[in-house]
Amino acid sequence: MICAIPPDVQAALRTLYTAPPASQPSRPPTPPSRLHICVCTTGAGGALGQWMLGTAGASNVLLELASPYAKGAIAVYLAHGRREPSLPPSDGSYCSASTASELARAAYHRAVALAVGGADGGKDGGEEGGREGQVRVLREGTFVGAACTASVVSSQAKRGEHRAHIATYSLDVEGRVLARGYSLSLTKQARSRVEEDIAVSKATLAALMEATHPLGPDASSPSFSWRKFLPVGVGEGGKGGEDRLVEGEDEAGREERDALDALMVHQTVDRVVFVPCPQAPKGFRVYPSSTTVFPASTPPSTPAFSPLIVYPGSFNPLHEGHIQLARAAQMLLASHPSSASPSVPSPSPLVLFEISTSNADKGMTERSALMPRFSQFASLSSALLVLTRAPLFLEKARLFPHSCFLIGADTAKRLLQPKYYETAEREGGGKGGRDALLLALNEIRMQGCRFIVGGRKVKGSDGKADFLTLEAVLEEARPLALPPSVLEMFLGLSEKQFRIDLSSSEIRARERMKNV
Repeated sequence: MICAIPPDVQAALRTLYTAPPASQPSRPPTPPSRLHICVCTTGAGGALGQWMLGTAGASNVLLELASPYAKGAIAVYLAHGRREPSLPPSDGSYCSASTASELARAAYHRAVALAVGGADGGKDGGEEGGREGQVRVLREGTFVGAACTASVVSSQAKRGEHRAHIATYSLDVEGRVLARGYSLSLTKQARSRVEEDIAVSKATLAALMEATHPLGPDASSPSFSWRKFLPVGVGEGGKGGEDRLVEGEDEAGREERDALDALMVHQTVDRVVFVPCPQAPKGFRVYPSSTTVFPASTPPSTPAFSPLIVYPGSFNPLHEGHIQLARAAQMLLASHPSSASPSVPSPSPLVLFEISTSNADKGMTERSALMPRFSQFASLSSALLVLTRAPLFLEKARLFPHSCFLIGADTAKRLLQPKYYETAEREGGGKGGRDALLLALNEIRMQGCRFIVGGRKVKGSDGKADFLTLEAVLEEARPLALPPSVLEMFLGLSEKQFRIDLSSSEIRARERMKNV
């Protein structure tokens, strides 16, 4: 230990570990077990980690303490929640307000990934709670990332000021993302290295408490300030001075816009998950991610296998046919015994409605066309919406291994037509046609994926309506002599199991006629 835990610090930590966080007096508090925190400190703030671990109850809320020190270690930490393996700070400085903000955001993404992945011992679902537990964590959890980056007393005198930049990035009980920033300036030559570390640690703890318990220790005093409770003011350390703690502007309510920017513009994430949440202002929470922690299926051979149904489409609009097809697919998979325990039916699979922002035929979808569709899914408590940039099934399989793709028979027909693979020969110089078809489907199979196919009403060659099924599609594909390993990837729903003759294009056409 650097020193004994100060009484005011211990009191704050006991509040953090045992008192429910709340954002407004009118809102019901969240149980402490649903608070998930990750902390990252670099340059200083080491005392905070020792205080947190030295106070009983840390396991209630704390998932990880990180202290990356080398520039490479900081860059690796910044990559949490992004596709890139490592990134330097966006402004090039390792001790700045922007770097603290980026570290806090990375810590937040780390908290989400660890909580959902069950690395916290399944205290609120996670792996022990299965798929339902994971969704519950995303719907009800409060996630906080706190970070500080500092330049303090060193073995060599520093020209610049002794300072720390502190930031928090949090998702509150109402599903709102809130980012806060603080800059602390310390009087030079007023403290020892240990004393400056304690000052930075106290300021970081004050920021963490304001992010989790803004109303104070009893959640009843809106005028309460943790900065008063844990002062970092003039004279701390016994030598006087002119310390300053400056609070930056809050940034709230930007999670949807920021997530779409990350996916569509910056391409730093490969998916954005929308989780229905009645308390959230728009009816859902938004989680940008580049990890496969969630949503993803585990291999069928594992005891915890919980299949994932990925239902690609434009859903413009979402209609009853989509919902009933998803339910039919759930019932079909739930009735099949799992590979791990053949005598036990598989758990009810989660349905993931997937919209690709990029279309193989039409290019990138405009954001203005996407955003109105999100609210359609807010009332679906048993399903999630995910945005990707993966227009091709091969790309989807790489994002969601060990999943079942739910498609219509018309899509299955295109999937098994060699002409849709001829671009591989023209553009890449590789094999096209049937060879490219088999290569793509075999890689999808190697990813552990398969297809559930529902019947669709289509126009026949004579112009009359016909109900296309998987059996008819496979019969048409017989001249391709597809191997059994490929044919076994397709599982069909009978007309009795599902038939609803609705289509989004017909609904849009009827709406246009109404407006004429």
